[in-house]
Amino acid sequence: MRITFRIRILPAKFFTEFINRTYAEVLKYKVITSRKLKSRFEVPIDKIIVAGGEDEVAEFLWAHLENAHFVEVPFIAIYILLFVYVIAASYLISWIEGWSIYDGFYFVIISMLTIGFGDLVPRNQPFILLTLLTILFGLILATTFIDVVGTYYIDRLHFFGRNLDLEDSLEWLKKVQQRRLIAMKREAMRKLFETVAALQHMHIDAPNPPRNLRVTDSTADSIALTWDPPLHDNGGRGFWYTIAYRIRTPRSRNNPATVIEFITSEQYVVTGLRSFTLYRFSVATTTRFGSSKPITCHEYTEPCTVPQSLSLVALSCETATFVWDAPHKNIAPESYTVLLSQEPAPQFHSWRSYSCGNSRRFTVTELLPNTR
Repeated sequence: MRITFRIRILPAKFFTEFINRTYAEVLKYKVITSRKLKSRFEVPIDKIIVAGGEDEVAEFLWAHLENAHFVEVPFIAIYILLFVYVIAASYLISWIEGWSIYDGFYFVIISMLTIGFGDLVPRNQPFILLTLLTILFGLILATTFIDVVGTYYIDRLHFFGRNLDLEDSLEWLKKVQQRRLIAMKREAMRKLFETVAALQHMHIDAPNPPRNLRVTDSTADSIALTWDPPLHDNGGRGFWYTIAYRIRTPRSRNNPATVIEFITSEQYVVTGLRSFTLYRFSVATTTRFGSSKPITCHEYTEPCTVPQSLSLVALSCETATFVWDAPHKNIAPESYTVLLSQEPAPQFHSWRSYSCGNSRRFTVTELLPNTR
């Protein structure tokens, strides 16, 4: 009997966790759907990236603490699930064995309660495995029901008993201490409300925005941004930078935005972008009291078939050596051509052309000294 009970408890424990996780996912989908319906006329945010250490993550969680919720499966859901199982299993067993619906209901109940008088026994051998699985699921569901409901009511009875048992001196002291703690909490809440009311009357200026946002490098899937710090130090308050970017199209309002928080330097490389796409970037100074007016810029990512990371590795008065990386994508064998012109650049057909084959390194010769 002990082995049987343990075998029933383990699947029931996993099934309880499965119900809790499923209910949490349903609530999550409900919240996401409701937010989508409410934010039709707002800029959608695709995801939020926290670029920082543990302190920045803790600051982010504290700022969004009001959005956290505890999830608990309501009893009505467990009741409905148990009721639906009993009805469905009764119809299934009665159909398999040719019994009446009352006999099927009776067999399911005595099997779930592990009574088993033996007056009704399944005899349809081709469906005996299906019958056993149905009864096994009922045992797991019944154990889950007892686990969820029993735990809740046992806790309630425990607290109810402690509230009634006040004759013990130790319990009486605990009760007095609990009332004292409640009074201290009320006093702390009163001071908190006074502080909040005082903060509402304080005039807190928005932080100063960053300056001179520019793009220093662009590849097929990334763009490097650089900006200058604010003119003032925002009154000595700690601040960080927030980057928001999205694809720039004629209907940009429908494009989701990605937000990157807690950037502590004046440069950042945004990765995971689409090739040959126009993006709109905005950078703002952020403190715990709010954000500044953002500065913006627009930049295209390079096509995925363009050579990447072109750089000059050697230079003399008459020669220059260039190296580059292969494109991210290519649909044919690679063959590179270097185009060179003296500034001011003439028309494109007048540029000098050098065929490099499939080599990703080339040295240009016969250059003029002191010439750009």
